Amino acid sequence: MAREHGGLANLRWLMETPPMKTMARDANGLVGTYRTFGADGPVYQVLRQLDERSVRIAVVETGEELDYPAQQALDDPEAE
Repeated sequence: MAREHGGLANLRWLMETPPMKTMARDANGLVGTYRTFGADGPVYQVLRQLDERSVRIAVVETGEELDYPAQQALDDPEAE
């Protein structure tokens, strides 16, 4: 099989790569929500979006505020 080079290889890579979430749009919708660190972790509230990669959160149990990766917050489940 011939190896692809240049434009055709790049086009194939783009077509096969899943789209990334857009942080600015999706992370903004997290503000005010309550989520958990993973399936069984403590509950935290998303306070505000800092930039397209980070949000400010408050851990409900301790009151501690910290910066947290927006992608991780998007992946964490909503608290029940």
